[in-house]
Amino acid sequence: MPAKRRTIDRQFTAVAHSHRPNLLVSGCSYTYNNSESCSVTWPYYLRDLAGFDQVWDVSQPASGYNHTHTAVVTELETNSELTPDNTLIIVMWSGNERVDVTVERAQADSWSNMEPQDLAAGLSTIGLWPVAPNWSNQFGQCPDSGINGLRDLYRRLIPSTAQALDSHVQLVSLAGYLSNLGFTYIFLDWEDIRNAVRIPGMDPWAQGRFADVETLGRWATRTGQRIPNDGHPSPDAHLSWTREHLIPYLLAKDHLTVLDK
Repeated sequence: MPAKRRTIDRQFTAVAHSHRPNLLVSGCSYTYNNSESCSVTWPYYLRDLAGFDQVWDVSQPASGYNHTHTAVVTELETNSELTPDNTLIIVMWSGNERVDVTVERAQADSWSNMEPQDLAAGLSTIGLWPVAPNWSNQFGQCPDSGINGLRDLYRRLIPSTAQALDSHVQLVSLAGYLSNLGFTYIFLDWEDIRNAVRIPGMDPWAQGRFADVETLGRWATRTGQRIPNDGHPSPDAHLSWTREHLIPYLLAKDHLTVLDK
């Protein structure tokens, strides 16, 4: 049961009722709530507005497809509280050229500038960025030089097309896994970057694997709601996108019921 279960006070009155009490989410920093006391991202706004009881969060900042796939499967394999009858799963996939590898938790702590996701068994994941780190880890120290060497070697030897293929396979694999278990799930894309590397016959947009919802990133750009000098969608962008795009989609797909006024 590695998922984070934050006890954040509700901020908004529900406008709809979820057919399931639990919301399991995964993704990158576009999903991860970087506060333990306040709602700042869409899963917790959705919790409030759609009347979910609990958010189970296995997202991780800077993560890619491998983390998302691994974290969701690990959670469902180890957490008997989450069942197809009581859990809706929403995944907001990030860049398909991002590289994640599974490592010991101590290695992740020595590399990451934020708390890494706990995958249980003393394991976590780290992202191998295209460029050398210019940050300090969460303890204010230089990131692990050995991992930086791995990052550099991977990025010099492995082409983007190979990473994109791995990512697409992980997305298809997770879809099949969830369907086989009988879970209801929704796949969202983080940004409207359909011109990123795609593998012929494996393009999730072309295959219709992403929900027909305007991406959070596109919404934030179109409405001028990105954080200055940062680039992430602002909390206001998360809230307005949830109200104007995500909730209407969930209602249309009969995952929610409108509350009587």
